[in-house]
Amino acid sequence: MRSRTKPVLVLSGVLVAALAACTANATSGPPPGGGLVTPSSVPFSVGPSAHTTGNSMPTGIVVNGKELILYFWGEPDHPYLAQASRSTTTGAIDVDDVCLGGRAMTKQLATVPGKFFFVGQCVAPDGLLIEYGAVYADAERITSRSGGTTYEAKFARWTPKPGVTVFWLHRKGDPIPGNVSNRPGETTPLPEEHYPLLTAYDAKGEVLATERIRPDATEQKGG
Repeated sequence: MRSRTKPVLVLSGVLVAALAACTANATSGPPPGGGLVTPSSVPFSVGPSAHTTGNSMPTGIVVNGKELILYFWGEPDHPYLAQASRSTTTGAIDVDDVCLGGRAMTKQLATVPGKFFFVGQCVAPDGLLIEYGAVYADAERITSRSGGTTYEAKFARWTPKPGVTVFWLHRKGDPIPGNVSNRPGETTPLPEEHYPLLTAYDAKGEVLATERIRPDATEQKGG
C-alpha cells in the first residue's frame, strides 16, 4: 500500500456554474456496461507542490452527491494517478475522493509499455466497490474478474502519452482481504486467487496485460 500527500485543488469561480450544469444529469450507482468513453476534461489547477498533467477524467460514478474524477499529476514519464470529487449540485471540486474514510488499497507500479502501472480499489460509502487504475496499452476492453464474475470497466485515453488508458468501474462484492501477519513487523498478502484479476484486451480480444489488485508484502525496518 502506498500513501501520498494529495495536492490541493484550486478551481476558478467562473467554472463552478458550468460544472454544476455538467453534473446535473449525473446519477448514482454503477454505470451501465463498459467500454471506451470520452469524458469532458475538467480544467483545474493545483497547489505549488504538484500540477495536473493532461486531461482529467470525470467517471460518472456518483456517491453521496459527489462524482469521482481521475487525473494524473507529476511528470508525463512518471505520472501518479489521483482522485478528486465534484459536487453534483454546485460543481465544486475538492481532493476528498468519494471513498473518503472507507477502506482502500492503491499500488503504483513501474510505468512500462504493455503493463498496468496503477491499480486501486476502495469501498465507497454506498457499500459498493470502486476499482480503477491505468495501463500502458491501447486497450479496447478492460475487465475485473472476482468471485467468478467478470465486470466490464469504462476507460478513456490520456492525451499526453499515447497508449496510456485509464479505467474505472463501480460494482458489488467483497473488498480485497488484508495482509496476514507472519511475525512481528511482517505481513504478506493471501495467494493471488483471492484478489481481483484485471485484464486488458486489444481489438481482436487478445490479452495485452494482466494484474491483480493485490497489496505488497510489508516489513517494518528497524532503526
